[in-house]
Amino acid sequence: MSELIRVADGAYPQDSYAFLPDDVRVWAGYLGGHTPHPWTVAEINAARANGLTWWGIWTAPDRRAITATDGTADGAGTVARLTEINYPTPDPVFYDVEYATWHADPTGARAAISMWKHALAAAGYRHAYAYVPLSAGFDWIAHWVGVRPTSLPVGVVGIQYDHALANDRYDISVFDPSLLHTTGGTDMPITDTDAQTLFNAGVTNPASGNVQPFAQRLSETEKAAKDAAAGVSGVVNALAEILTALGEIKTELATATPPVQGTFTISGSGTVGGP
Repeated sequence: MSELIRVADGAYPQDSYAFLPDDVRVWAGYLGGHTPHPWTVAEINAARANGLTWWGIWTAPDRRAITATDGTADGAGTVARLTEINYPTPDPVFYDVEYATWHADPTGARAAISMWKHALAAAGYRHAYAYVPLSAGFDWIAHWVGVRPTSLPVGVVGIQYDHALANDRYDISVFDPSLLHTTGGTDMPITDTDAQTLFNAGVTNPASGNVQPFAQRLSETEKAAKDAAAGVSGVVNALAEILTALGEIKTELATATPPVQGTFTISGSGTVGGP
């Protein structure tokens, strides 16, 4: 595995993210659920404009036991919000199950997480993970030791190792680097359905500005390329013929009998002209 990436998470957007360590690549913020501040599209885009990738978190009910019913409801809410903000389906999404919620009923929490994950997978979000205490031992775990981990246990994609940094503006984690920019990655190869969707999609003709079916635009582009190649080929052939003709003329001139040079005397009598 490549070096683990560092990810900051915080409830609130910032006017500037300059306080972050230089190697922090991602900010994780809240989509909704039991959170004081669901992020707006403008706030998400502002974080991205600062060079950060933005990951979404949905928070489960806090300080009480949760069940499969909660997971189903939270899954539906998460999918609705992801759709609303046009969140990329390959990007990871997280379900925040806090310590008190987990320990109120670990079995119920697992059932809630399972239902939440199923809802996201059904909607095309296949990188769905829970944020859970260390004792849970899977997905994104909290283990506040203040020392940056250099590896991840099996079944764990991230470790939150410190919290309340920069005047409680963010917590810090390390993550599996394969979760960063997974769009088009080897873990999500394009399917035949994806390819057909792309083939059926409209593309803009830069010359006319009209949107055309992909197949039509591809055919036109291919024909234009062939015509251009044929035109170039014709010019090349014409130049070759000219060069060949010039070569023949040069040969003829080189082999012609040179004119006789010297002084001549013409003598005799007669009449020049017609009768």
